[in-house]
Amino acid sequence: IRYLWRRFAALRPINRTHHTPAPPCYLLLYPWLVGVWYCQQQSQLIPLSILFCSLGMLLVCLLMLRQFWRLSILHSLLLLLIAGLIGTIWGTWRAEQRLNTRLHATLENIPLVFDAVICALPDVSIDRTRLIVCPDVKAQQAGIPAQISLNVYQKTHLAQPLQPEQNWRWQAKLKRPHGTLNFSGLDAELWLLEQNIGAT
Repeated sequence: IRYLWRRFAALRPINRTHHTPAPPCYLLLYPWLVGVWYCQQQSQLIPLSILFCSLGMLLVCLLMLRQFWRLSILHSLLLLLIAGLIGTIWGTWRAEQRLNTRLHATLENIPLVFDAVICALPDVSIDRTRLIVCPDVKAQQAGIPAQISLNVYQKTHLAQPLQPEQNWRWQAKLKRPHGTLNFSGLDAELWLLEQNIGAT
């Protein structure tokens, strides 16, 4: 954004009068944040191809209107809109990168055997122990995410207590992250996405 701002500012004529100053560069951060927020509110991600086409059209309009200095307010609005669209593009790209790390649909609900290290403190309850495990490279190449959440029930016989940094061979049926829509409770799917957990 700063690079585009400097490039556009370099094209301004030296001798001009009655020209409304453009907004400071730091103001472009606010529409960028609004663009990221807008991306997070969508139920489905907007295709990046559509976003990049929209960005290209806005840039062309901005370059075409630079010769009309009386429309400087429109220039400022276009810059703010471009900054917001760049924020949406960044948020969409990051979301796609994170969603691509989830378990593939073809591996759901089938028995899988893999080696994984316990990479967090176990969460022990009355009837089960919840673990965050990190599968090895071989398992990740087979399509298993880099971090998964497992539930080990108390009736399961274990040779030794579960501790962090232990390497175990697991047999489990995994499923993709999901959660119920409950405005008064925890958004489980959002929490799993934030923790980069690709399967449970």
